[in-house]
Amino acid sequence: MKHVDNQPNIQALRKISSLFATADLEIDQLLSLAIETATETIGARNSSLLLVDDNSGHLQFYQASGQKKIQLKNFEIPPGMGLAGAVLENGKPIVSNEVVNDPRWYSYINEKISFQVTAIATLPLIIDTEVIGVLQFLDKLAETP
Repeated sequence: MKHVDNQPNIQALRKISSLFATADLEIDQLLSLAIETATETIGARNSSLLLVDDNSGHLQFYQASGQKKIQLKNFEIPPGMGLAGAVLENGKPIVSNEVVNDPRWYSYINEKISFQVTAIATLPLIIDTEVIGVLQFLDKLAETP
């Protein structure tokens, strides 16, 4: 993922913080705006927020950005599967710059919705010591000179 210097990073955090101070937005709207802002700041093509279903242990797509975001809501990732499952289990971020060559890559969803991914950064969402989900940023946008 591209390096973000301090000033734009601080501006993005302020923007996300101000979103949560807005009382007239629902939590889904707030999370969607926060994900969009983080995706833009990082310079990723798409992103997704997956949360653990307490009953099944599956990771469910809660929020996503990009053209396929509506389709993603129909999918879940079984426990331990893919990069997201690995991050859920070990609580440590994973960056894979060639997902097709990564044995942890779970390509099922991408094949079903005809979506190409080259690189991914997957980060754990942790409350206290429990990993409650993962955040994924997919494919760095081309940098402009």
